[in-house]
Amino acid sequence: MDGRKAQGLPITVIIIAALALIVLVVLMIIFTGGIGRFGRQIGTCPFECKTVAECSEPGDISLGGDYKQPDDPKKTCKDDNKICCRKAVEP
Repeated sequence: MDGRKAQGLPITVIIIAALALIVLVVLMIIFTGGIGRFGRQIGTCPFECKTVAECSEPGDISLGGDYKQPDDPKKTCKDDNKICCRKAVEP
């Protein structure tokens, strides 16, 4: 043998490449909308479906997203151009 050692990739380079690949896959899933599949189940509005004007009093809270209507679960609040709204509690 002439005393030469084999040249190879250091383990740190392999680990960094694997982590970069994982990050790229996660970013691809997020930006292609694939992660939205996990949150697409629509719940029922726990309050009332109201128009934006009806839910504009101080203290009213508009819940983001789309919810099924409490009185008609086959329809969502957005079907009637409404939002899920919790009216302010009056003292």
